[in-house]
Amino acid sequence: DDEDPEEDPVDYLADGGDDGDDEEESSEDDEDDDMDIEADEEEEEDEHPAPADSVVVVRLLAISSPPASPLSPWSSPPPQISFLPLPPILSPPSPVLSPAPPPSPIRS
Repeated sequence: DDEDPEEDPVDYLADGGDDGDDEEESSEDDEDDDMDIEADEEEEEDEHPAPADSVVVVRLLAISSPPASPLSPWSSPPPQISFLPLPPILSPPSPVLSPAPPPSPIRS
């Protein structure tokens, strides 16, 4: 176990990735990233002013009656499919129960 625990790939994703304490990155990059994230969030709000669930509700409310049936009132009913009765399910024969032997007259 000569590996550095901070670089252990097993813990990398569980820890949420890079903890940001690397000295190689500059603070200017972090500030730019923060601004980009804020701008992205504002754009997402503009693109989706209402939650997706409300769109589904509006669509459901717009449907006032069920769609018309493809069958007209003068069409014949669908044909009835007849099935032959199945034979009864046979269960295995029950074991013949013999009466219990009488109690032994010999007592220990």
